[in-house]
Amino acid sequence: MATSSFTDEARRVLDVFGLRVLLDDVVIIEDSPIGTRAAMASGAAWICVSTAFSRPAIEAAPWIDQRWTVHDPAKLGETVACRIELIEQG
Repeated sequence: MATSSFTDEARRVLDVFGLRVLLDDVVIIEDSPIGTRAAMASGAAWICVSTAFSRPAIEAAPWIDQRWTVHDPAKLGETVACRIELIEQG
């Protein structure tokens, strides 16, 4: 499920579906440096996916770990799998 963030509105949507989400159970996928910074601040695992518009800003942000940056959409699934594997290893 995708939501805009962990806001009150997002929590209400999750409540409607009867879902409880723990940060240990999610990988946040963002497409901008600002969104990635928010994902990092949340404490959840994250992946930054660039678009033609956001790629220059993402590449200019040295604090975004390139291991978790995807420039080729075809590689997103592989990166998500690696991120989940790392989470499961603890």
